Amino acid sequence: MYGFRATLILILAGGTIPALAEQITCESHQDGVEACTTVLPDSQVKLVRQLGETPCVEGKSWGLDTKLNSLWISGGCRAVFDVKPSRDDPNAKRHEVVLP
Repeated sequence: MYGFRATLILILAGGTIPALAEQITCESHQDGVEACTTVLPDSQVKLVRQLGETPCVEGKSWGLDTKLNSLWISGGCRAVFDVKPSRDDPNAKRHEVVLP
């Protein structure tokens, strides 16, 4: 009975474990807009740490291009970003428990 209870707890907890974010460093080298990296559709992107003196402002010097699924950066912005895939992403790692 204990084994079944432990397995059931693992199954229930698996639905609440958040997807891990990947950290990406992006730098703008020119005045124009540059694609920094490709991201999965519906990913959440958050600026974690600015690396330079030029302000990094979402929507102005960095953002997501949803048509191209990419993170863009411009205007000398240099920063580290957390990119967290959507929970509905079929490529995201899933925790599965097989019952005996």
